[in-house]
Formats: sequence, C-alpha cells, structure tokens
Amino acid sequence: MAPPRSVFPIREDVDADASPTAVGLEDADGVVDALASDTARAMVEHLYTEPATASDLAAAVDTSVQNARYHLERLEAAGVVGVVGSWCSERSTEMDVYGLQSEPLIVVAGGPGVDETVRSLLTDASN
Repeated sequence: MAPPRSVFPIREDVDADASPTAVGLEDADGVVDALASDTARAMVEHLYTEPATASDLAAAVDTSVQNARYHLERLEAAGVVGVVGSWCSERSTEMDVYGLQSEPLIVVAGGPGVDETVRSLLTDASN
C-alpha cells in the first residue's frame, strides 16, 4: 500500500525573475570572495536553471547540506542569491527557496562614470 500523500504543498511556483545588475569594482570584493569556491559557482550555475532549496543544491553539486548552507550565506551576503519563496517538505517543514538576485551579474571596472553608464545601459536594455 502506498504511503498517504501529504496535505501540505510540497513545491509551489516561485517568482525568481532577476534583472541585470552591475557592481562597481569598489563594491565587488564580497561578490568575488563568495564566488571564489568551485562549489559556490556550481550552486549559482544550478540556480540559473531553477530556484532550489539548500538540500536541492547540495544534491545537485554533490556536497553536504551544511556546506551548501555555508555557501548560500556567503552568496546571500554578497547579494548574488536570495530567498525567493518557501516550500513545505512532506513533513510540513518550511524550507527557504533560493534564486538569483540578478541575471546577469556584471563586475564593472573603468574610470569615473563607467559604472553608472553600464547600469544605465542595463536598465534601458531590461525595459
């Protein structure tokens, strides 16, 4: 006999639409540090395909949930990813769903005014 299905929603659609973002070189330290790890970059690459929970990301990149959460905290602090919703597990535990905060994320290096020019171009292109 099959186990009863949960009355709780397991996975609802989440809105993970991210708009382009340009980060100036003076603000890029956190982003660069957070993306320095192969694991973190693999997690971000996975999030380009779909939003995911920490355990989904851990499975996708073959790491522990604890390590995935460590990288998610760093990526979130740098503004690369963020919580875009929540899902309930079969045991009715609420789980954060992570998605990208910007797509694409561009680090800009240039003289005075270049950052603002790139940001303006990205804004115009996304509208």
